[in-house]
Amino acid sequence: MSNIHSTSLSYTVGNDTFDGILIYNADHNAPQPGIVIAPNWMGATEDAAEQAKAIAAKGYVVLVAISMVRASAQPAVMKPAQ
Repeated sequence: MSNIHSTSLSYTVGNDTFDGILIYNADHNAPQPGIVIAPNWMGATEDAAEQAKAIAAKGYVVLVAISMVRASAQPAVMKPAQ
């Protein structure tokens, strides 16, 4: 059985801060390959998180990049983003 962990994190590129979720199998002690999932413009959905957990169960570390725009510019609801 996989021991899948999920942790929220923030990361900085230049002067901009972005949010993400790091999902990994804590049973693996050796280095693991990693991938980045880039969600749609509204950020990560529950479906993206479930997909990331399934990938992590196969031995990958997955970064779900919640915001592909600066955290301060992320739309809170669909209407302004349209």
